[in-house]
Amino acid sequence: MGHFPRTLRKYGEAAKFVVERVNRKDVAELERLGTALYVTINGGEESDEQRADRIHTLKPHVSKERAFNATRWTREAIEDAKSLGLLN
Repeated sequence: MGHFPRTLRKYGEAAKFVVERVNRKDVAELERLGTALYVTINGGEESDEQRADRIHTLKPHVSKERAFNATRWTREAIEDAKSLGLLN
């Protein structure tokens, strides 16, 4: 296991989950996904459309379509992580 065996035991599956989903994303897409995650965590029970509007307000250079795609991708990734027991 190498370095940090306790940390890897605790977070290894979650880290692998994230890496498998973002390893081929470019910087612009990672920015959108990171912002979508931020908006999702801090936004309560908003719809994907409402989150996309917030992303576009925070980052006007991100089109509403791309913001919506990022919110949908983020919501689905969170649902997948929960179904695998990686999130509560």
